[in-house]
Amino acid sequence: MALTDVSPGGIPEKGVTYSKITSDGSVADIDAIPNDTYFYDLSDDLPYYKTSNGSIIGVYSSYSKNPIKFEATWKESIALDPVRCDIQLITEQKEQLTFNVPSPTAHNGGRFVVRLKDNGISQPVVWNNVFRGIFTDLPSKTVAGETTYLEFIYNETDNKYDLISPYKSTVDIFTARTTGYHTSNASGFEDVAGGVIPLLAGSLATDGSWIDLDIMGETFSDNLTKNIKLTFDGVTIAENTAHTTPNDLAFKIKVKALRYSNAVVKIFTEITFDGIATQSKYTQINSRDFAGTDSTFELTAEALNQRVRIEYITGTITNF
Repeated sequence: MALTDVSPGGIPEKGVTYSKITSDGSVADIDAIPNDTYFYDLSDDLPYYKTSNGSIIGVYSSYSKNPIKFEATWKESIALDPVRCDIQLITEQKEQLTFNVPSPTAHNGGRFVVRLKDNGISQPVVWNNVFRGIFTDLPSKTVAGETTYLEFIYNETDNKYDLISPYKSTVDIFTARTTGYHTSNASGFEDVAGGVIPLLAGSLATDGSWIDLDIMGETFSDNLTKNIKLTFDGVTIAENTAHTTPNDLAFKIKVKALRYSNAVVKIFTEITFDGIATQSKYTQINSRDFAGTDSTFELTAEALNQRVRIEYITGTITNF
């Protein structure tokens, strides 16, 4: 630590008066700076404030004017820098990513953000045990093609980097159009083409998070049986038992699947034909593993050849 005249290289942020304290950026040097003091870090040419409890706040980055970042396209492994970087960016991860012990060790209460995105293919993520989830589990894989934000704070007492924020907000998982027909006979339920909808492990990251599905289609113009069924991991969650012979009608199945815990999902469904509700259903399914196991919604039908067709499927996942 040195006592010199400080010129931050521009007009001080919002009239802040800086002390004459500068630092070379090392942990020991910053530790020696008194609390409740502004100082200038010569290693990155930016001003900081050391709060009354010793946390370090970037004066510019706290106003999102000049966040200090580390950026890479992909890494096999990474040791995050929580002292000099506000945000760590991985933009196109193409294989498993391992997060090693951060270096140097953060100051107690120090915060940083990881922004992670894969190359369009979900990739495994492995965490050193110095990381832990607080309000949500640490993600075990990326969500294909989606940007993930993770905010950590260092807990010096437990020597843990705690994930303090859910790592996804509302995400449109798909809006798909399909022209697939059901192509079986009336002897049993078979898949409707385009009606298999995956729910990847880790997608529902927090208890209370949910997925909304809207499945829209039409039935053929005849009076034959066209029974439609939706399952979740093989368990029936919706079936139009009250109206099995819909003739030339538009149908819609609305689904809200709520993660009650990592092992329990509560699902609410409603089936309508031409806007008139024919069935509402509540289903609870136990023994799940949302963090580690993929799940599947599947639409099937019992009908003669090409009598049930899906037109659109839309889906949204909400974590908080």
